[in-house]
Amino acid sequence: MANRPSSYLGWNPSASNVTQPPSAQLLSGWVAGLPPPANYMNWLFWLTDAWVQFLDGAQQISNTAPAQASSILLINGGMWSYTASGTTLAWSAAFNLAVPGIPDADNQVASGSVTLPSGSVCYVNANIPFSTTGNTSNGSNQLTALASTNGIANGQTITGANIPGGTTVSSIAGTTVTMSANATGSATGSVIVFAGTGALTAQVATESSLVLAPNTVIIGRGVTLPSGLTAAIVGTGGASTILRDGDSVLLRCMGFVNVTVLTAGENLTKGQAAYISPGSADGGRSANNLYRADASAANGAIRSQWAGIVTTTVSSGSQCAIVTNGTAALFTGLTVGLVYLDPTTLGGVTNTKPTTVNQYLAPVGIATSSSVVNLNPSMGCDSQLVTSLNPWPQYGVASESHLDAALSLIGSAGGGVIVLTGPFTVVGLVLLPANTKIIGRGMSAVVTLQGASAIIDVGGDNCLVENVAFVNTDGLVPVLVGINGLRCDINECTFQVPATSSCTCLSFGVPQGRSLYNSFFGVLGSSTATGIAFGGTECRDADSSFTV
Repeated sequence: MANRPSSYLGWNPSASNVTQPPSAQLLSGWVAGLPPPANYMNWLFWLTDAWVQFLDGAQQISNTAPAQASSILLINGGMWSYTASGTTLAWSAAFNLAVPGIPDADNQVASGSVTLPSGSVCYVNANIPFSTTGNTSNGSNQLTALASTNGIANGQTITGANIPGGTTVSSIAGTTVTMSANATGSATGSVIVFAGTGALTAQVATESSLVLAPNTVIIGRGVTLPSGLTAAIVGTGGASTILRDGDSVLLRCMGFVNVTVLTAGENLTKGQAAYISPGSADGGRSANNLYRADASAANGAIRSQWAGIVTTTVSSGSQCAIVTNGTAALFTGLTVGLVYLDPTTLGGVTNTKPTTVNQYLAPVGIATSSSVVNLNPSMGCDSQLVTSLNPWPQYGVASESHLDAALSLIGSAGGGVIVLTGPFTVVGLVLLPANTKIIGRGMSAVVTLQGASAIIDVGGDNCLVENVAFVNTDGLVPVLVGINGLRCDINECTFQVPATSSCTCLSFGVPQGRSLYNSFFGVLGSSTATGIAFGGTECRDADSSFTV
């Protein structure tokens, strides 16, 4: 197999000199002696280059090391800033890449800056293990016939069959790597793992020319906004923030919506829930300092009202950043579902509700994996003393049949909680009994209502539906969600209907219903379409948005 090239064609002539041949020419091709026009040839090379880059990107994603395929997070860096005049992206302190299974300190870039013009990317070749295949020969330090040398650099560690521990890359030539030690046996096509060591360096390349190595992580992009001004997008994956000219902010990393920095009143550990002490009323603790949250009976009245999750282990008296809202990938050992403060462990977060009366029930959010929790900023204010055990069930739901079965059991139990674990379609009437809570997060919380019989009827009292996306694609449903029970809340939901629909997205037919922070799309497509219809007294809406 030929060695992988280190660059793309880079064929990027001006648009005025690139023309697709007419369809008749595409079908017949050129005959001998007929010269193709230059703009047709430019189109051929331009299209070839575009496809090469697209297919190479897909191949690189599939070949990325398992650790990189997981959620790599950009953390720290102090104040991140951007200056348009020099297209300068700067960070005031060292930043790290948090890679699952690898200490954060192993992937650190010192404080500094780069010039990041529009169309370019800032990247690092991280210390992430990646593999290829090659041949070893007993007693030789030559690792030959490597399937790919992309990403291999001097000093990286080498592990694999017949390779002694501590072996590193001495040099690279073609498809051969010279190792720092001799192989202890011969083999053909062995899996060879390379891993970098030492501090990382932030590098810049034009986006069109960068050929990704298996350990390449892009941390920033230079862009041109619709206004014509330049800016920088900083972050990894979906957790990114945009910096415009003159911006200087703490990086909102890991999908954080908000990060607050306060003084630690005691030693705090990454992943602990913390609260802000009011001072003298809190046993003489220092006012406005962070301490571990406490849901025990003795202290929970104040200390169970958590403010955020600690992002980095710090000592008492140090500045500590806490996440107060959004996605926090800071935990270990959780299962998917609702999580609470642990009454038995200061600062602990657990899936288990309190099992003893006179402990404080303090919801934190919903775990989407063993390490990630979607935080709810209002939950810290909702802690309450448990005076009796709550026998209500909790169910994960990913289909209409699951939903019907769970609602039947909830009706028998007098209440319960449903956590949406996957998108699904509803074709019939869904009736919520009293004391039902439906909680959704992200892409798993999409409920499509299809057909004239598909309606969510909140028929019981004291129900809550939160963070669910309701979608109607046929416009047949007269009401997506109907509120026919007292004191029911619909919070932070999305309603999407066709532009020609006559749907009423949310209808309150009884008193004391609340619509909070909901979003409505396509609701003004006809004269009979409404986002919210209030038919009961004492109903209210707060901060909903409407988009035609």
